[in-house]
Amino acid sequence: MGTFNERAEKLMEKLSEIADNNTEANMLQLVNCVTLDVIAKVAFGMELDLLNHSSPFPKAIETCLKGMVHYVRDATFEYIPWNRTFVNEAREACRFLRTTGAQLIHKRKIAIENGEDVPKDILTQIIKTAATEEIMTEEDEEFMLDNFVTFFIAGQETTANQLAFCIMELGRNPEILEKAKKEVDDVIGMKQEISNDDLGKLIYLSQVLKETLRIYPTAPGTSRDIKEDMMIDGVHIPGGVSCAVSLLLLNVIN
Repeated sequence: MGTFNERAEKLMEKLSEIADNNTEANMLQLVNCVTLDVIAKVAFGMELDLLNHSSPFPKAIETCLKGMVHYVRDATFEYIPWNRTFVNEAREACRFLRTTGAQLIHKRKIAIENGEDVPKDILTQIIKTAATEEIMTEEDEEFMLDNFVTFFIAGQETTANQLAFCIMELGRNPEILEKAKKEVDDVIGMKQEISNDDLGKLIYLSQVLKETLRIYPTAPGTSRDIKEDMMIDGVHIPGGVSCAVSLLLLNVIN
């Protein structure tokens, strides 16, 4: 919560600066910086301060996500000649994230082995989970890097998109914005530091965030590879196929 409060305060300072200069605020870009700052610090012990300093991380994550979308839509995307430049950029972005992850993991492993105090964060958990094997294999190392990249991207981009969509809808619905502001004033008041207990009391704001997710799912679909034959509600699903589900379609049906 300390990291959340600190980064939120920096965002307010940045917005005040933008307002004083009477310039337009790109809210998606700003909340991207904040969420990436938070996940980097809380999960991996990294200090980025992206609201005030440039970093290759935002661009690398954006490029990786675009590459994933292209591949999901068209498995032949990487083999088309005119896509070669982007494919190389995506591979380089992924290589950068994995190299950074390898360096952080190595540094944290040394600290754990030396008995140093380490944060109880995602990075420590990844290392301890992989270390349950008596011998650390090359596959275990890849597993840790896979998890690093997954948490780094999934813990940041989805949250930033939800916040941006929520801000957009609040701008379109001033009466809902006023209700949310009133609840925050009633629960938080003049407190400078928000606690975890305070979050549970923000009932209406929680509903606003959930409604935002219903209208704009930050993960619009998912897929699973079926390894073996199975029956689902009387329907035979053959092994060796991939099943994709659109969350947007499910919202329409519901």
